[in-house]
Amino acid sequence: EKGKVLGQFTTFGYLGSFVGGVSGGLSYHHLGVSNTSLIIVALGLIWGLSLFLLHNPSKQKNVYFPLDAYNEEQFETLGDKIIEWYVNISEEIIIVKYNSDHISEEEIIRLARNFRK
Repeated sequence: EKGKVLGQFTTFGYLGSFVGGVSGGLSYHHLGVSNTSLIIVALGLIWGLSLFLLHNPSKQKNVYFPLDAYNEEQFETLGDKIIEWYVNISEEIIIVKYNSDHISEEEIIRLARNFRK
């Protein structure tokens, strides 16, 4: 699974470099150096400002449950109390991702006791 994801990540990285190079070259050819520079600065500012819209990932935590000990369908009932939950088949665990500002690890563990097989 990791190899597949790393391959996709690398592919999109090279694709982004290609698209950026081609669009930068076309912009330079048709608009000149100063206008191309202004476009790059504007895009950089937009990208930089968009960072303020991101959530702090340090608030996102995970709780791990053994797959063979819990009914995974029951984790659906956690609903909007958590960010997401999923099953990692290769490691045979259920992973619950949550925001520590909204719910504690202890609360999730307490709720999950009802999901035991």
